[in-house]
Amino acid sequence: MGCPINDIKIHPGGRRLLIHSRSIRNALLMVDMKLCSLMTRYEGSQSFLGSSRTRCCISPCGSYVFAGSQDGGAYVWNTDTGQTAYLYTQPFLSASNCTVTAVAYHPHRHFLVLASSDPGLPVLVYTEEELQESVSQQCEQPNQISTTSIQNEDFECILQKLDMYLK
Repeated sequence: MGCPINDIKIHPGGRRLLIHSRSIRNALLMVDMKLCSLMTRYEGSQSFLGSSRTRCCISPCGSYVFAGSQDGGAYVWNTDTGQTAYLYTQPFLSASNCTVTAVAYHPHRHFLVLASSDPGLPVLVYTEEELQESVSQQCEQPNQISTTSIQNEDFECILQKLDMYLK
């Protein structure tokens, strides 16, 4: 039996693939699509098998990975090192034990959106000023998106290695 996938995102540079699964290992993975190799693990966000799905995103500049979590937080990692850059702890102050199920970063401006599927909770929008302490000052211009042709054999290789890793 395979591991359910919550979300998949292509890095703005076009060569890397971010995979967010609901595995026991509880990590997001960045895979190099050309080399079919695991590049970076992002740990901390909770999204266990059988639970509600949490989403992820990559900043337009490609420097940061974001993910919601069952622990009520939203995690931010440095894309290249995998180190936690920032943690939004309990952004929904009116609700404890809620899951941050959705995260999105605006493609051209510094806006981060967090949401929960729990009833009655607002959608939170962090503006550039609110993001200053976490990411926006280091993420000025989006990377140029390069078009990379991925062959079926390359993708099969990625899936096989990912399957071995998640078992």
